[in-house]
Amino acid sequence: MGLLFEPEKKESLKARFMAALGRVYDVAKIVDHESDRPGQHRENVFDFEDGVRLIISAESFDGSMFFHVSGSHQSGSLRGKPLFEDILNKVSELHGVITGESALVTETDAGVVHLVLRIEEKSVDFASDEKGNTEEN
Repeated sequence: MGLLFEPEKKESLKARFMAALGRVYDVAKIVDHESDRPGQHRENVFDFEDGVRLIISAESFDGSMFFHVSGSHQSGSLRGKPLFEDILNKVSELHGVITGESALVTETDAGVVHLVLRIEEKSVDFASDEKGNTEEN
């Protein structure tokens, strides 16, 4: 079961953006059900007052690092609307521009848009614990 929609002011969302990148999720473990998904953790879920939900995470797969954001709207699918651009604008409002090689841009049948960028770890200030560990090491 997903988290309840709890809209926050942009300032609150902006203040906790980096916490969403504090854990690097291993995609293979998620697929194998050995790890939970970012959307199960409030630190990765960003509910905007206009009804948009973003799930923001740092992920690793096959030796590469990714910035993953998925976007949806509480009223359902936003097909036909510029949700891709809206997602990019909202991320930019929270943290600024994040650059990387586009690895995946897709919309599911349920109207959830996924944008995945292959990035160098240093292009976003990924957080780690005091020993420098991420989930994968």
